[in-house]
Amino acid sequence: MPLALLPLALFLFATPPVSLFDGKTFHGWEGDTKNTFRIESGAIVGGSLDAKVPRNEFLCTTKEYGDFELRLKFKVLGKGANAGVQIRSRRVPNHHQLWINGRQTVDYTEPDEAIEQRGLIGLQIHGGQPSEAWYKDIVIEELDSK
Repeated sequence: MPLALLPLALFLFATPPVSLFDGKTFHGWEGDTKNTFRIESGAIVGGSLDAKVPRNEFLCTTKEYGDFELRLKFKVLGKGANAGVQIRSRRVPNHHQLWINGRQTVDYTEPDEAIEQRGLIGLQIHGGQPSEAWYKDIVIEELDSK
C-alpha cells in the first residue's frame, strides 16, 4: 500500500467514537438512579445542592472497557464539592498515561501483570456536603490493544 494511503486506511478501519449517554435515559448505566443520580437538561447529575450527600456513589457503565479514549464535559457545584470519573486508563503494555484537556497528568508503568486490564467506567459523587456533579457529552473510542 502506498504510504500516502496508509493514514486513510487507518481512518477507514478505526472504530468510530460512540456516545455512552443519550441525554435522556440511563441505558447502559447502573447505579442508584432513584436517590443519587438523575437526568437533567441532557446531563447526568449526581448529588444534591439541597441536602448532604450521604455516601460516595458511582454510576457505572454496564460494559467493561480495555484500551480507550474517553471524552466528556463535567462540572461540580457546591462548597467543597468532590467528584470524578473512575476509569481504567490507557494501557500501552502496562504503561498508563492520562491526559486532561491536552495536558498529561499521569505517566506510570505498572509492574504487576496480574492486575485486571479491563473495567467499568464510573461517574462519582463524593459523600459529604451538599454538592452536585454534572456529566454530559460522554463519548468513548475503543482502541486496538497493542
